[in-house]
Amino acid sequence: MTYRDNKRDGNERPIIDALEAAGAYVIQMSRTAGFDLLVMFRGIVYIVEVKLPGYSEADITPAERKRRYETYMYGEVAYNVITTPEEALRMIGR
Repeated sequence: MTYRDNKRDGNERPIIDALEAAGAYVIQMSRTAGFDLLVMFRGIVYIVEVKLPGYSEADITPAERKRRYETYMYGEVAYNVITTPEEALRMIGR
């Protein structure tokens, strides 16, 4: 998988690698999507925003806030904010 742009958090690649090693299918989204990764694992879809450890609510962009709101209001898919490969694996139950 290749990066679609140069503005990715440095922890995104290790998170993707861990998810793929566990058998998940990972799609990197464009910066306008309002989240970074679409993850599919064992019939479940996960919306993932990757942030650096120590992030705060102030680090969530307006597009990310909008997408998070939409997922809660209109869907049954959680908007997951993760910072480490370990959190990513816990998210998918590994």
